[in-house]
Amino acid sequence: LLPAQRREQLATMVQLLKAPKVCVEATLLSVVVQVANVVAVWLIGAALGADIPFGYYFVFVPMVSLLTLLPVSVNGMGVREGAMALFLAPLGIDQGTALTLSLLWFAASAACSLLGGLVYLFGHFPKPETPAGTPAEVNCGPLDCDPDQGRTRQLGKAA
Repeated sequence: LLPAQRREQLATMVQLLKAPKVCVEATLLSVVVQVANVVAVWLIGAALGADIPFGYYFVFVPMVSLLTLLPVSVNGMGVREGAMALFLAPLGIDQGTALTLSLLWFAASAACSLLGGLVYLFGHFPKPETPAGTPAEVNCGPLDCDPDQGRTRQLGKAA
């Protein structure tokens, strides 16, 4: 009754449920990333001289991160700044400091992302191998199924 793509997705989910170690590892890595994000924003706040208790960062940084996922703006711009001003107002942090903290947080995040993009763009990585048992013909819809599309100057395939 289900399309082939949905059956594959369900099979992958069942495999994950049978391997709880993978789920635990992914959860722990997610926690590490979130804590690193909190520490980064705390360091930016400390550099600005903002009088914000360290524990408060563990409340508002994840909340602001969640709010930026709302599909009301491009990359959360505006939402992040407004949420920072809202969450920091009860602490007596003025809007200018909250805005500066928010923009510096975005700039630090964008800089790290750009570095990763450069590694991806100029790195020489081997092509991923097709797992055994995978059907040779997969319907990718209007896209080219070539796993290397868009890389190594293949702009025609990416478009």
